[in-house]
Amino acid sequence: MTFTDISLVQTAFGASVCAALISYAIYRTRLTPLSTMPGPENHSWLWGNLPQILDPNVHGSSFVDEWIDRYGQSFSVHGFLSVRRLYTVDPKAISSILSRASDFPKPWQSIQGIQKVTGEGVLAAEGDVHKRQVCAGCVSS
Repeated sequence: MTFTDISLVQTAFGASVCAALISYAIYRTRLTPLSTMPGPENHSWLWGNLPQILDPNVHGSSFVDEWIDRYGQSFSVHGFLSVRRLYTVDPKAISSILSRASDFPKPWQSIQGIQKVTGEGVLAAEGDVHKRQVCAGCVSS
């Protein structure tokens, strides 16, 4: 095999991997139950609705308030790479999610953000670690 043949094989392999990743991303964004939920229009394939949600120039949460008025207490927003995320202010839904944390794991980005602010405590813990921390708090009180 010559150098050109090896480069061609590497290029073909790289293109195949890229195609597979793009196909998976499309699959993940289109075939989720959240894709049928109402929500704001996606303005950026890369950033989704994050610029609107995190805009420091917007006083208060005007975009979110408008979305709640338009779509109700639970709707889907587009996150990084247009992945759909549930946004809810419904107390019953929040209670259900928090009481069944193992069914609703936090995204790794959220865990890292929480750990930066509060450390590796009960807020950032998941699964069995979370249960042990909560139970340890109950016993010591």
